[in-house]
Amino acid sequence: MECTGRITGIAKDYISGKWTLTLQIDEDIRGEYEELRSVNLLNVIIKKFRKKRSLDANAYYWVLVSKLSEKLRTSKEEMHNMLLSQYGQIDRDEDGNAIIFSLRSDIDISKRYDLHAKPIGKGYVGEKEFIHYALLKGSHLYDTKEMSVLIDGVVGEAKEQGIETMTPDDLKRMKEAWNAKKD
Repeated sequence: MECTGRITGIAKDYISGKWTLTLQIDEDIRGEYEELRSVNLLNVIIKKFRKKRSLDANAYYWVLVSKLSEKLRTSKEEMHNMLLSQYGQIDRDEDGNAIIFSLRSDIDISKRYDLHAKPIGKGYVGEKEFIHYALLKGSHLYDTKEMSVLIDGVVGEAKEQGIETMTPDDLKRMKEAWNAKKD
């Protein structure tokens, strides 16, 4: 179950020592409640609400990625990975730590469309060199704020290559429209 709402109270049961959190939910979740109320243990995640990005932002991003990849004679996947490396968001585990991994330096991950990573250092195991990477979130997981950073980055890159982009006013209107769709 995923929904929106707010915390309205907290209380401690002094007999069991456990906490009760009270939520006010915006959607009708009676069906999910009936289905889950008898479950012995649930995985509960509560986090600050963030607006999701619009599909319009994604479409515009991919238009510019296509134009940049043509201009720079590279694949869309490589261009997407380059842009995510510069303007993307580092993926984090449930404790908020960056997800880090290492690959032998002779392995080129720039052509991978299913793996996005940013190089953050080098190391050696014996004679073999490894590159350390921070895993990046796929742009399909970005909220409005994160997508806005990525769009601003791709627009800047496109302008540097002489590729026509939306005017600043049009970009502002598109960003305002993202927020209006989610309110």
